[in-house]
Amino acid sequence: MRPDPISIPLTQIDAGTLTAANGFLLENGKNLVGKGLVSKGAGPSASRFLNRGYVEGPPSASSDWLNFDTFLAGSTLMVTPWNGFVPDAGDTCTLVTWGGSLSGSAPVLADPWFGNHGIQFTPRWNANSLVLTAVPEPCTLALLGMVGLCALFVAGVRKRT
Repeated sequence: MRPDPISIPLTQIDAGTLTAANGFLLENGKNLVGKGLVSKGAGPSASRFLNRGYVEGPPSASSDWLNFDTFLAGSTLMVTPWNGFVPDAGDTCTLVTWGGSLSGSAPVLADPWFGNHGIQFTPRWNANSLVLTAVPEPCTLALLGMVGLCALFVAGVRKRT
């Protein structure tokens, strides 16, 4: 049986290292602030950092950083559902912001739950943020197009009679 990730109630890192062998869970309403390293452990879900809270590094003018080595090359950022919330098409969410520069990027994947509710996300990596835009899932878009064509067909048939 895999142990659950640790829960971080309120943590400030001051140039140290925070390590959890089985990954991290930052709960809703909790904070992780400071500078230093959030490090992966060696457990089966070591690279997982589940963020439902708030993470803030030092001001952008600082030469110090809050670094995460939990994301390796080829890792992904996974968007998971929370409390049954389904965004509307066109809604945006700033997923991550940073000061200074970003080294590398990662693919952004949405939990299939969103697709089952007709939504997928388009990521946009900006100079200092990653913004997600909710868009209709392609099958939903095709279905809406078919409904529209059927409505036009029915309207055309009614006009002829």
